[in-house]
Amino acid sequence: MGNAAAGAEKAVGINSHATSANLGEERGYLVYTIRVMDGNSNSHKVIVDPGNGRVLFDQSIFNDQEKHSNNNVVYRYHDHHHDNNE
Repeated sequence: MGNAAAGAEKAVGINSHATSANLGEERGYLVYTIRVMDGNSNSHKVIVDPGNGRVLFDQSIFNDQEKHSNNNVVYRYHDHHHDNNE
């Protein structure tokens, strides 16, 4: 579990630290679920394969909805369509 936590911290980035870890089932697979706090105090859920230590999934979780009320979308889409005749 220590290696899984270390891998999760590395995946999230510099100055991150694991806050919890458990072994359980996710979508029919046995995995480690690691909660990691990054250097900006954002929480991440990281799923790690217990067999090889590979990070399978990393998701940012915004706990402070007021602080992130306009920024709680992980993926932003930008419209690059414009009329060149203007």
